[in-house]
Formats: sequence, C-alpha cells, structure tokens
Amino acid sequence: MNGASKQRQLALADAQRALQRGDWRRAAGELERAAELARIEGDPTRAAHCLQMAAALHRARGEGGKAVAAARHAGRLAGDDARAAFATRAELGEALLAEGAFERAAAAYREALALGAELGLPAWARATVLRRLAEADAGRAALAEAWQGYDAAAQEMIRASDALATAWIHVEHANRAREAGAIEHARAVSRRPGLLLASGEDAHLASERLLLLARLEAALGQFAEAAESARQARTLALEAVAPLSYYGAAAALAESLDAMGLRTDAYTALATAWATLGDLLGRDVAESWVAPMLEAYRMKWGVTAFAAAKAAHDARRRAARNETKGAG
Repeated sequence: MNGASKQRQLALADAQRALQRGDWRRAAGELERAAELARIEGDPTRAAHCLQMAAALHRARGEGGKAVAAARHAGRLAGDDARAAFATRAELGEALLAEGAFERAAAAYREALALGAELGLPAWARATVLRRLAEADAGRAALAEAWQGYDAAAQEMIRASDALATAWIHVEHANRAREAGAIEHARAVSRRPGLLLASGEDAHLASERLLLLARLEAALGQFAEAAESARQARTLALEAVAPLSYYGAAAALAESLDAMGLRTDAYTALATAWATLGDLLGRDVAESWVAPMLEAYRMKWGVTAFAAAKAAHDARRRAARNETKGAG
C-alpha cells in the first residue's frame, strides 16, 4: 500500500468514526480528503464516490453551496464511468432541489435518467429518479411534465408488480398537486383504483390518503367533511403506529375545527395529540411537535380566548373522569 492509499484509508476510517458520533461536518471533510487522495492515486471513480457521499452529508446539514460544489466535482471525476456518473448526477439533482434551483435540478435528473438507461437500473431506482424529476418540474411550475413524471414512476412500480409502492407514488403525486393549487387534479389522483384498493390493505397508506382528502376538503371550504376525514386518518395512523401521520392528522383536524369556530374542540385535538405522541415518542419529542402549534393558536385567538378554550377542555376532562368514577 503506497503512502496516498494508506492516508486515504485513514481518512475513510476517520469519516466513519465521525459519522458514528454524529459529526457530519467532520465526516464530509474526511471524505473530501479521501477523494483527493484517490484522485492522486489515479482512481477517479473512487474519488467520485467519496465526493458523492460528502455532498449528501453537506446537503443533510443544510450547506447547499458545499453540496452542489461537491456533487459537481464528483461528476467531473466520474468521467466515462456510467454508474458513477449516474450516481453523481442524481446527487447533484438532490443538492440543487434542496436549494430550490428547480430548473437545474430537473436538468441533472434528466441526465441521470439518460445515464441510467444504459445501466439497466431496477424499477425502484428508475421510479425514484422519476419522482424527484417530477418534484423539480413541479417546483419550476411545469405541472403537466410533473404529472407525467409521477405517472411514469408509478408505471415502473406497476411493471415491478409492487402495488403498494405504486399507491404511495399516487399519494405523493396528489399531495404535490394540492400544494400547487391543482385541487381537481389532486382529487382525481386520490380516487385512482389502485390507491383505493391498496388503502384497504394498509392502515398507514389509508391514513395518508384520508389526510390528503382532509386537506383537499379544507381547501374547498368543506370543513365538516375535512374534520371527519382527519379523524379517520388519525385513528388509522394510531393503528399503524405512524407518528408523523398521526401528527399531520391531528393538525388538520385542529385547523378544520378552528375554521368552524370550535376552538375548544381544536384545543382538545392538539392536547390529545400531545398525550398520544408522548406515549409513542416520549414527552420531550411530543412537546417539541405540538407546543408550537398551540402557541400559534394562542397568538391567533388571543390570550383570553385561548385560556377560555383550555379551561373548557379541562372542565370536559374533569367531567369525563367524574362520570367514569361514578359508573365504577
């Protein structure tokens, strides 16, 4: 083993140790050092791989400029190695997407897809890039292209006979359409037969579909319907032990109840979420998720109205406990 190779191995070992203790900044720096040593050794493919991992760590830390720079450098080093070039283009797309550079992200993903066509990628890998391309296209307001991208990703999973993965892509598609204001398109996607069928077999998926419906109904001003959809979504999320989905459903329920002027019920929805998520994730995590929402309602309603809603909630709880004791 020559000197550069030994130093590269040491840099990789340092990167691994840094990752284990959660020091992603140090890990990224060591990976970049390993990449430079690999380049000196005449191994550009290995160098590109190290830089790709460094770019992912920079992106995870929110350092978009460093992520883009590392991914671009990795792409240059990848050269004619199709597999390395595909991976580095996909990572560049991720870095640009995180920065909101949607046009450039879409171009990077299209390059990745073209390179991937030469590699015989598995369906899930093609579907992943197609989904990310669709996200970039939606970000640049090319909605027709975005919807085609999501449909192409779904078709990949249909060919792979993965009905559940296909249904999840439909949910992602519909949610992105909702966020773009394409409400009728989102509603149409939410009714696709494959999504309906898979929702009957998977509680987590069913919860996310109902949460989607709640948000669509709220967008149309159908708050009573939205509240009911959110309640069902919350129940199914608890059944599936899906904390993020439960949190989203509780938030949607509170929003719809608030829109109907039912402030005490809205407060109860969030107080219940705090207790339930505390059981699932621990009190500190539950507080970090729910307390900011309660504070937002306190500011929206005003201190006096918020205190009244809380007092009414507390009175309900006491009455329910007393009724239970009396029945016992």
